[in-house]
Amino acid sequence: MKQKYVISREGDPQRLVIKEYAELDKEMFSLLCEERYSQEAIQAAMKEGTDALIAAFRTRNFYPSYAFATRIAEAITTLFGQDGDEPIEVVIDDAEFLNRQRTEPTFRPEADEEAEDIDELLDDAVEEEFEDIDIEKINSGLKIADDDPGDLDEDL
Repeated sequence: MKQKYVISREGDPQRLVIKEYAELDKEMFSLLCEERYSQEAIQAAMKEGTDALIAAFRTRNFYPSYAFATRIAEAITTLFGQDGDEPIEVVIDDAEFLNRQRTEPTFRPEADEEAEDIDELLDDAVEEEFEDIDIEKINSGLKIADDDPGDLDEDL
């Protein structure tokens, strides 16, 4: 499914508007969400970095994935960097993220050393420490009932 985000000021230089659209039919986008932000809050977040900017524009109703949010953050930075009020469109196709090839895991020689350390933790000496405990003498708050409901099958 394709998603489109339109980032604009809509004629008000003190506001930022983000509209989220989804392609529900071929080349037909439907509005899902519209959020408005103050320019001051967005510019303050931009000074702190991309993650702060993403945190500033994510809301309860508008919470794009991190991959989408980074592209939206780039578009917001571009919008505030340009002179005009031309809206910026970001079109993202979910298929491009799903079709990415996964990279093969790289071999780490340290992993073998870690495995040897784990084997040392599984030493049998621990079992020998508990062999001297007499289980019959353990005081417990639980008492087993003589008429256990689990024994009903035997009565039939």
